[in-house]
Amino acid sequence: MSGLAYSEPRTPVVSNVTGRTATPGELTSPDYWVTHVREAVRFNDAIRAAVARGVTRFVELGPDAVLSGLVQPCLEAGEAERVTVVPMMRKRRDEAREVLAGLGLLHAGGAAVDWQALYKGSGARAVDLPTYAFQHRRYWIDSPALFGGAVTEGLDSAAGQEPSDGLAAVRLLARLAELPAPEQEKLLIEVVVGHMAAVLGHDSAGEVDPERGFLESGVDSLSATELRMSLQRATGLEVPAAAVFDLGNPARLASYLRTELGSAPSAQASAAAAPRVAVAAAGPSRMPETLSELFRAAVKEGKMAEGTALLNAVAELRPSFRTASQLHTVSPPVRLARGPRGPSLICFPSPMALAGAQQYARLAANFRGVRDVHVVTPPGFVDGEQLPDSVDAVVDHFAESVRRLAGDEPFALVGYSSGGQLAHATASRLESEGVMPAAIVLLDTYLPTDESDEQAAADGSANADDSSDGLWAQMLDGMLEREDAFGIFTAARLSAMGRYSSLITQCGPQSVAAPVLFVRPTESFMGRAGEPGAAVSADGDESWRSSWPAPHTLREIPGNHFTLLENSAPTTAESVEKWLESLPETIRIEPSGN
Repeated sequence: MSGLAYSEPRTPVVSNVTGRTATPGELTSPDYWVTHVREAVRFNDAIRAAVARGVTRFVELGPDAVLSGLVQPCLEAGEAERVTVVPMMRKRRDEAREVLAGLGLLHAGGAAVDWQALYKGSGARAVDLPTYAFQHRRYWIDSPALFGGAVTEGLDSAAGQEPSDGLAAVRLLARLAELPAPEQEKLLIEVVVGHMAAVLGHDSAGEVDPERGFLESGVDSLSATELRMSLQRATGLEVPAAAVFDLGNPARLASYLRTELGSAPSAQASAAAAPRVAVAAAGPSRMPETLSELFRAAVKEGKMAEGTALLNAVAELRPSFRTASQLHTVSPPVRLARGPRGPSLICFPSPMALAGAQQYARLAANFRGVRDVHVVTPPGFVDGEQLPDSVDAVVDHFAESVRRLAGDEPFALVGYSSGGQLAHATASRLESEGVMPAAIVLLDTYLPTDESDEQAAADGSANADDSSDGLWAQMLDGMLEREDAFGIFTAARLSAMGRYSSLITQCGPQSVAAPVLFVRPTESFMGRAGEPGAAVSADGDESWRSSWPAPHTLREIPGNHFTLLENSAPTTAESVEKWLESLPETIRIEPSGN
């Protein structure tokens, strides 16, 4: 860095290091850029600082819309409608079209675009657009997406998709009021499918299957937010942040919308037409009231044991089950990818507050057309579901789910973080019953009885907090940072996390015959173990690394515990696929013709 030349910026720059506008001389120091790499990114502070300076347009330059979805949660009540966020590229979409779409959105939002310069030498010229009443091809920018969606020339719209003006909800609800119940749901499916097609950049709503899962259809955290906000404008409802991932597919989301709209659409329409009033939050002296607030306060103050005890106490008040047969209801497994090769992958999410199939969305995208990928559901994270009262209870549920999914075909179990313990325990149970998994893949699974944690706690040293509580606190911080992308942490999610956190301490490795792949990252997410990008801390301490005491094959992936299934997902998938291909042919199935 010291060999580079630096100049003062001509445009004010908000620093992600300080969260403030950079001062003269700040950005011309090599030390600043080294700090930029090492220190935490103060994204929320930077967005708040930009908004305070009057910024109303955010443009993301990069290969995908990674940061665009994080801007919305940084905005306060009333700001979202004034702010435009435009990702200039989206993964697996035509780059030239996406850039033009971004420029079109900026232009529609009031930004000055030099169109003459853009089209210079191309022969393009301005033309009048058709305005005939019988012309059903659309030529104006009218995408329902949160960030405006894609500008698509002549995009065919679904029958239920309304223009996104202030009266869209009123018109939609008036139409619903005239229809019988079955036709209402059919119309709402058309609405959801139409908006989803626009969010995903499809040329026609016919490309969206209402029964196919959102994740399998390519919906990620950003497009889920776009779809949710789009449907809020279309219906006048407040759609929960977790609704898209929790409900699973367009048909179930449409059914949910119909239930929420109720039997009096006209009343909802009146409410939708009325201006929304933001209610100011109580001052800083207000006592936390919800479970989420209380738990956050405990984490913030470093009271990890007290916060966990609170979650466990709430979990004790919820109904529980001892065997799979006693489980009344649970969300079904989710298919994320299809492919001809075997074994299929049956994935176990980490049973923490972020539990859900969305954890595997990016990983599964790399297996589409290669092999089937399913995600089983840990019970208890949705209102009305029972919690397992023991490790045996939840393993009984998972074993039953795996048997149903796999049938007579070969399968491999995949577990992320503490989900790896449950996957391994399920494999042991299945093997004892004569059902043999082809393989087990553990993705950065930390055992609560790791020697470094036990030793620190046993000797009473100051490192006890740094190892056990420090690891737990850093994991929680990472989860809380991702809450806005995957849905708010409800009392059901948090109390379920408390129950599973207790269960995994009783879920140690057991004997299995299946081969095991253990994948871990090269970087720590814990400040004490070295800054991001460093494999070890300055003193060489590597106690932060996860380990597995039983026989296994080890693979290391660039990134940290969280990016393993996020930015590093393609590398993780490649490592898993190569290992599976190296297994004996007796447990692999190649596509016919290969």
